[in-house]
Amino acid sequence: MRSKFTKLGLDYDAKIIANLTGWIDADATLNLDLYIRQLITSSRTTVTVKYRVEDSLKYLTLLNYDIDTCKTLKELMQAGLVKVWFRNIRKYGNLSANCPIKPGYYNLRNLQLDSSSIPVFLRTGDYRIRVFNYNGNAKPNANQNPELYSHNKAKMRRGVTCITVDMKLY
Repeated sequence: MRSKFTKLGLDYDAKIIANLTGWIDADATLNLDLYIRQLITSSRTTVTVKYRVEDSLKYLTLLNYDIDTCKTLKELMQAGLVKVWFRNIRKYGNLSANCPIKPGYYNLRNLQLDSSSIPVFLRTGDYRIRVFNYNGNAKPNANQNPELYSHNKAKMRRGVTCITVDMKLY
């Protein structure tokens, strides 16, 4: 199966990220420029994959992963779908291979999904992938009131970057 990127949306916290720009080339490959302003000592990533319902504007969530980014980078050579995606992405740029993630310039050039990184259970169609990188706890620690956590969950997750990509599998 092949893929092509069709749309890109970017958002970032200007206190942590000095610049995040991106574009899709005529050959439907993805490019990103990222300049990190300050040291990132810990990070989590939520990856959401949605499938667009045929003849509709609605998307259904197929996969939703929340991972410890630093731990995943450390274990990059092990198996797992998210790790396969990380390895594929790192081939196209100079993204950090470990934590802490140092301030500096990072990029991706001509990113395309390798057919081996596309799960066999996905069918042809339109997809939306959202990659939300944040600082904060995914779960309350032992000293936090779980009730308080559930009401303030969004406040505990300080967004660093959010990259949303629409793509077509064919």
